[in-house]
Amino acid sequence: MLMETLSGLLIKVICMVLFGVFLRKKNIITKELQAGLSSLLLNAILPISVVGSVEPQCTPRMVQALLWTALISTVYYFFAFGLSKLMTAKMSLSVQGKQIFIMMNMFANVGFIGMPLCSALCGKEGFLIAVVYNLVYQVFLVFVGIPMLRGQKGICWEMLKDPLLIVSLAALAVFVSPFRLPTVVQEVCDDIGSMMVPVSMLIIGSDLADQKLSVLFKDVHSYLVCTMRLIVYPLLMFVIIKQMDLPSMVLVPTILLTALPCGSLNVILAKQYDCEPEFASRAVILSMVLMVITLPGILWIMGQ
Repeated sequence: MLMETLSGLLIKVICMVLFGVFLRKKNIITKELQAGLSSLLLNAILPISVVGSVEPQCTPRMVQALLWTALISTVYYFFAFGLSKLMTAKMSLSVQGKQIFIMMNMFANVGFIGMPLCSALCGKEGFLIAVVYNLVYQVFLVFVGIPMLRGQKGICWEMLKDPLLIVSLAALAVFVSPFRLPTVVQEVCDDIGSMMVPVSMLIIGSDLADQKLSVLFKDVHSYLVCTMRLIVYPLLMFVIIKQMDLPSMVLVPTILLTALPCGSLNVILAKQYDCEPEFASRAVILSMVLMVITLPGILWIMGQ
């Protein structure tokens, strides 16, 4: 059942990505429109979707699932950071290249791809788990990722103003309260949330249209990032969670969020802090391309 649902979802996702490629090639999606769609998704559609995700009742089972997600994702980020530091110690990359390698190894595309896919594949309970996972993501980005790129110690206070972070904290506060949204407001949030997958896939397709795919397959370090992100981390996560005998409502979204390609934010940060943005761009796009093969494989293993 899981594989049938995922197969249907991936077919739709691929079609939407290809449509995004077509629209970019025809210049219907311009650079300005592409930036506008990204802003719309991150600053409006995703936050409103998070607001709408608090519909499930706050049962002990759901609270336990969210707490397990917070613990598992925290352990993952500590592990990924430590392992990435060890890996880069023997690499021939520059200091900046090593920094962005660590970032891409740690931070997946939770916002653009993970949260929409969790919503489509796992429903509102899965999306709420993705909200908690993303909160841990944001904490590590603020306290570890950006300070490392800047070469400074301390917190990146600007990132604490991120709308998605603020709304996620507010949504969790509402979730544990007896308050729920009025039916009409809930339906509006659901309708806006239904735009998540199409808009995010159009953005990814327009990104792909601007890339020379032949260059992507020649970078050894990009392959290493993709291997860790798309295969090693999700398989390790799967084995560990299975040993813990946690319910599927924790297992499926958590593995899905760990098996995602490198986050697009890595490219933006690499440009901002001059940390080899070309390498970051190649690795991000290559991981998106390879995800079409690896993600069904990971979920098939889970199904078995």
